[in-house]
Amino acid sequence: MKTLTVIILCCLHATPFFGADVSIAEGPKEHVIALGDADTVQAEFRTGASGKIAVALKFADGKTQWILGAVKPEKLLRSVRKDGKRTPETTLAPDALIEFQGAGLRFENHIRPCLARYTEAQQTDLLARWEALPSPAQSWVLLEVRADGAGAELWMEGRYCGRVAGEGRLAEVSFKLEEGGAVRGAKTFARPDTGLFLPLDVRHIARPGAMKDAAVSLKPGMQRVEAVPMIVGGGAANADVGMVKEMQGGRALETNENTSRTSLDGMPESAHFSVPQAFYHRAWVLCAVEPDEKKDPVLTTRLTRFGISGRGGAMADTTLTLPRGDAKPGAGMTRVGEVEAVSAQGKKIAVPLYLVQVDLKMGDILDTLAAPTDPFAPMKIGPYLDFEFLGKCGGLEVQNDRRRKPLATSTSAVHVFGVTLEKSPVELRLKQAQPGNIFHNDEVPETAFTLRANAPGAFTLRWEVADVAGKLLQSHEKTVELKAPGAEAEITVPLAMPEPGWYALRITLTDATAHTLLRHDAAFALLGKDTRTAGLESPFGTWWFGGAHYSTRDLTVVGPLMMKAGMRRTPVGWTKDTEADLAPWKMGLNQINWPFRLIDLDNWPAAE
Repeated sequence: MKTLTVIILCCLHATPFFGADVSIAEGPKEHVIALGDADTVQAEFRTGASGKIAVALKFADGKTQWILGAVKPEKLLRSVRKDGKRTPETTLAPDALIEFQGAGLRFENHIRPCLARYTEAQQTDLLARWEALPSPAQSWVLLEVRADGAGAELWMEGRYCGRVAGEGRLAEVSFKLEEGGAVRGAKTFARPDTGLFLPLDVRHIARPGAMKDAAVSLKPGMQRVEAVPMIVGGGAANADVGMVKEMQGGRALETNENTSRTSLDGMPESAHFSVPQAFYHRAWVLCAVEPDEKKDPVLTTRLTRFGISGRGGAMADTTLTLPRGDAKPGAGMTRVGEVEAVSAQGKKIAVPLYLVQVDLKMGDILDTLAAPTDPFAPMKIGPYLDFEFLGKCGGLEVQNDRRRKPLATSTSAVHVFGVTLEKSPVELRLKQAQPGNIFHNDEVPETAFTLRANAPGAFTLRWEVADVAGKLLQSHEKTVELKAPGAEAEITVPLAMPEPGWYALRITLTDATAHTLLRHDAAFALLGKDTRTAGLESPFGTWWFGGAHYSTRDLTVVGPLMMKAGMRRTPVGWTKDTEADLAPWKMGLNQINWPFRLIDLDNWPAAE
């Protein structure tokens, strides 16, 4: 019996991609594109005044999955001044986005900028010219469906939007339109085999700024640059990193809009892709630097996954200073051509075009890379990552850590003409024997690492142990040979030491040429025997959000950590667990509820 799965999706903002002279199929009717021997379908669509579209993916086994899109407003809670006071007010910004949801996928494509990412003053300005901004219903949206043996990937405007599972080969993609809808530029083709490389199309984040009239010595389009497969942007198809800015940052106490963004937020102040989740260890960036001395020749690449309320330190940032003019390029920077442009003073200029090898700091986000699911991801599309460009970042302040935020006083001089991500030939996952690598009593102090190959090779795991002062105490290594993609090996690392205490654990993973693929700084603690006898009469306790603020709800994680720390109680109200649930770890609930009003302390019996 045939089955039908419904996916409700959103559409993206697009400028005409194929040009105005291509044939246009208008609704209302169904437009079918058969793949034949191809594995990729590409087309632009426009919903028209109805604001609705359906895209069907039909597989060889007869099963069809539908992708539905609908234009929606953005609901915004704003603080407005009334009668001399600031009061909250809900604002509906009409025709803001196209919403997609269903079959486990849910995301929004903001054709007009996502207002939540802006300050209230910026929101007011955007709303004043809202109707002049591109309309979701009339914008052309580029959809690319990339078939493989397990289904198909969805890409909109060059951004990854999740997978559609399917058994059998993808046979056809069809568009069902209502009155006013249209499809244009439909084509099928076979994608080139790029191996461990993932070329991204900079044309979809192109905001050329001062290089709007650029002429690149390399031909535009897909090609190999120094053996790296890359889509080269020509002319104005480059991203001016100097235009990347933080708009709304922290909001209230616990949230941050800047690190809540998605690649589909429609923000001209971001140079941002979403990509399939993978262990990317390099980014190859084709770029040039403006000669303007008022701008900084600084490029930061970031790999992370932003969260619905923001992201903290789980970001792999790499910041490089690039050569300007005839300055000597640093290691990993190869001159591959030239860019001609017109300066702000109207003079013709020629600057070097560099291919820059950026080593991504996978070891800084191992948990993010390895997590099969993330309930706090803004895009509900399955495993994915955010990759973006920005310029110079800030530093540590008295009460703020701005090392992950664009520096407001700096403007980058870098323009990106192409970028390709490269997967690591091997993946590394941690397998903790105890939560937090904290051991007491008769627990065996050890941890383990699983290596999984993306390409055959010999790989060496090196681990070093240092004390709290940084003194190196131990150094070991083990080499494993993984003969085929998908092959795995597990390495157990003993953590026994002569004395209890805190220890640093430094991990390095290298390939057969001794090239470092990954560094990861971890730690472990040896507590010895727990001889404490205090029970619920103990006054010691600590806060646990019980799942809020990205904290875990798993008592098998929280319980051991609390017990080993000597904590015997946690606030009632933040967890639904009872004292019976907490008993295995000698924990109870605070007798005083939280929150309570301080004024109640003046008359506690009355408050009860």
